[in-house]
Amino acid sequence: MVLDICNRTENWKTAYEFAPLSRDADARRKLAKCLGEPEETKPCQITLELYWKGLRDHLYKNRSGAGKILDENTIDYLANQYLECFSDLREKIEKYTMEDRGKLGTFKILNKHNYRVTEATKLGNNLYNTEIDIVLETPHSLYIGEAKLESEFGANGNLVLVHQLIRQYVMAHILLKCLDKKKCVVPFVVGPDKSKLKNYSQVDFMICQGWLKKENVLEWKQISNLYS
Repeated sequence: MVLDICNRTENWKTAYEFAPLSRDADARRKLAKCLGEPEETKPCQITLELYWKGLRDHLYKNRSGAGKILDENTIDYLANQYLECFSDLREKIEKYTMEDRGKLGTFKILNKHNYRVTEATKLGNNLYNTEIDIVLETPHSLYIGEAKLESEFGANGNLVLVHQLIRQYVMAHILLKCLDKKKCVVPFVVGPDKSKLKNYSQVDFMICQGWLKKENVLEWKQISNLYS
């Protein structure tokens, strides 16, 4: 606390709670096990990063010369990977939107370009700029976490990949395809109240698709208990 003012930002809370795990291998293992990691995984096999832009950094590392990172070939490749993995994603969201009423933050009707590759450059930029709050990598899984304190889950109809949690899930999958790595993408969310988190449409949609396990909706106290 500075000047007797409480810092209410999610980034501060995330760094405060998760930074100790970067130095505590046993705590990282406890978190991974909590999210479904097999018992035999060793602490030394688990790495953690915060505020991770995996696709951006991968493309930067593998750029050719001084050319554009998101050149035409890269944009086309990302668009093709999206079509291969998520060609029916818009239909799934539209079906959920029609069926889902009464949820907190119900999905809005999609714009024409949402979740389509008609604007491949915009899609590429969405993927390139996607940030994930917490990432754990183990031999067989990539755990991607979104932290919440007071704000709701982001949704921007101007983007191709409108919804924050879905965008992160899509980016992680496509990045693994780029790297030719056979790992499972395992999302999780953490906030003050897990029952409230489950009422958000993005969380509920992810659970309905089988992408997010109900037990991987966590509360902050579960994180601090890993190392306290």
